[in-house]
Amino acid sequence: MKFKAKITVSQKKDVLDPKGETLSSLLKRLSLDENPICSVGKYFELELNSNTKEEFNQKLEIICKNVLINPIIEEYNILSIEEIK
Repeated sequence: MKFKAKITVSQKKDVLDPKGETLSSLLKRLSLDENPICSVGKYFELELNSNTKEEFNQKLEIICKNVLINPIIEEYNILSIEEIK
């Protein structure tokens, strides 16, 4: 079976986000908002073969924790998991 996951990666709340700050400053300078709050992150879609959904979840957790994020400054959120037919 094949499964697909959608994942976002973002900075932890207590970590400075220079790209988000730059985007906020630009939006303010362009008079698009008086006090914009922006953060910049990453979006991933992964398709993997697994025998079961549980096996896929285990693989996905390993990939997220060990490949997609720097656990000191980033966190991940699994948005969805679906079986692909």
